[in-house]
Amino acid sequence: MAKGKGPSRGGGSKIGRDAGSGQFVPVKEAERRSRTSIVEPLKQPKPKGRDLDSVAQAWEALRDSSGIGPIRNEADYDDRVALLNALIDVVRDDEAHPLAGLMEIVGDLIENYENTHYPMPEAEPREALRFLMEEHGLKQGELPEIGSQGIMSEILAGKRAINARQAKLLAARFGVSAGVFI
Repeated sequence: MAKGKGPSRGGGSKIGRDAGSGQFVPVKEAERRSRTSIVEPLKQPKPKGRDLDSVAQAWEALRDSSGIGPIRNEADYDDRVALLNALIDVVRDDEAHPLAGLMEIVGDLIENYENTHYPMPEAEPREALRFLMEEHGLKQGELPEIGSQGIMSEILAGKRAINARQAKLLAARFGVSAGVFI
């Protein structure tokens, strides 16, 4: 049996605990070892304190009001990017904001979709920034989230690194992972 396979994941034989040795073994193996060996089936864990009917209702309400959900196509992608931009406008850099967690989740959904559908070649952060600026037709002075035009010149020349705050803001601006700029 493959490691990590069990009754809840399918694809493997059922496992239990061999009463003689205490080891986890396939039920058939335990039966072969000894007719006196007792195998206790593993119990499936249940979600603690979760009423899944209530979760389903809350999920449906959240999905309907926010548009959040898996990204399966370009239309979903465009919708999630618009949602992320709206969340960024409201949350900004306030990590205690009630919508900060939602902003992070939407960002992760977008990042996962982009990594699968638009993998970026490995590049220096400044080269990635230069590429994105060219793609969006931006000049150095048109990125106030980075700082002055002098700071932009230093970054693009390789004399200054993009810091974490700038990377986060650039990621939001261009709809890419902050890791592109770090």
